[in-house]
Amino acid sequence: MRSWPAFAYLSRQSAAPGDFVEVHSLSWGALRFSVERLGRTRTTVLSDEVGPRGGVQTAPDATPDLQCPLGWPIVWGFAVDGRFQGGLHVLVALDCAGNRTEQPFVVVGGSASILVVLPTLTWHLYNFWGGRSRYYAPEHPFGGERRTATGPRSRGLRQWVPVCAKRLIRSRFGGEPLKGSFVTRPLTTRRPFQFRSFGDSPELPYCSHLAAADWRLCAWLEREGVNCSFCTETSLTAALRESCRRAVVLGSHAEYWPREPFHALATAHRDLGCWLLNFGGNAMFEQTEFVTPTETICMRSRFRTTVADEARLTGVRYRSAGYATAAPYRVVSRRNRLLAGISSDGEFGRENLVVGTEVPSDGYDPEFPAVDGRHVPLVGSGASGWELDRRAAAGFEVIARGMNPGGGAEMVFRSPARGRGGAFSASSLTFTGSLLVDRGVSRLASRLLQEAAG
Repeated sequence: MRSWPAFAYLSRQSAAPGDFVEVHSLSWGALRFSVERLGRTRTTVLSDEVGPRGGVQTAPDATPDLQCPLGWPIVWGFAVDGRFQGGLHVLVALDCAGNRTEQPFVVVGGSASILVVLPTLTWHLYNFWGGRSRYYAPEHPFGGERRTATGPRSRGLRQWVPVCAKRLIRSRFGGEPLKGSFVTRPLTTRRPFQFRSFGDSPELPYCSHLAAADWRLCAWLEREGVNCSFCTETSLTAALRESCRRAVVLGSHAEYWPREPFHALATAHRDLGCWLLNFGGNAMFEQTEFVTPTETICMRSRFRTTVADEARLTGVRYRSAGYATAAPYRVVSRRNRLLAGISSDGEFGRENLVVGTEVPSDGYDPEFPAVDGRHVPLVGSGASGWELDRRAAAGFEVIARGMNPGGGAEMVFRSPARGRGGAFSASSLTFTGSLLVDRGVSRLASRLLQEAAG
């Protein structure tokens, strides 16, 4: 079995001030650890070097199950004390051979009126370290032989068939099932992340819809001087108990949600005037729960079937049309105050840091778009991109629409009324990729935060 000497994992994916975080690793050699905060720049909070452990090196467990925690020994730890600020952090592990890994986690807390939700559950369920994720398992290999190559003509026709219809057809004619059994098996959070490096700067162009994409949101908030608190989906319920909350901001891809935090957010929005600012796409699409403190389970049906219709809160729902494309937005509602003077020609969101012109020829990488078990390039560039939502609830106004071929993201807005907070959905995974580089998108997001904060 292949050895991963620099891999480590944290005892928790989020921590509050006063918590102690343990670091687990199988490495027998010396390791250098550092904890860095990802804001406008990478800032080292603390660092330490751990000497070699005695004994014989063992390779990490890499089984297709991954239900139970790996149980690696604790090699280091740190307290979340006064040196830490809320927000996105990474643990960097470096061994003597130069192997390096980065493990994201969130420091939660704060009393600011703007509450930013960093979606650790989505990061966790896309992570395939050890052989399994929500989307990948050895029994359903990515790009397996059962998926035959198709010619240009069939690909051209197939792009107009909804994904749900293609899955149903495959299940009826002996193809892959609607959902493999591995999808709903428990999956442990006590394992390393296998995402690519976060890079040196949030302004580097790269393809991401997970933690690295949320770094761009955090960097923009810091650049604009927005005073905000941070939480995760699982800590949202407790964070909303503070009456000061004026707005909740969702990151790039908040796809997986537990029942209780959703209802807490819906109540705060409906009854307490809390705004919902969804700066991502494909949010609240499926239900995920913790069956133990370290094991999650995904439900077999969509969120609107198992919990509630998420569109009544966000105004939108994911649609497969336009998948893996990107383009600017075009203003639809020119009278909307949020878009006044947003651009001279009615288009905005041209500049974007999410790029994906080259994709892996084999293997699986959760950062890239995929169709029928194969990575595909991201076609085009812009703030409306990759996975796109459309309006799916009454009372929401479409204020801008992506110019993607086959249909773009429908950006929606609903004004506050009768004690209910306002609501906004960008409806796109690549929206946060424009915050740092596109003046129109940055101006729109600033106006939303200012209005929500009152």
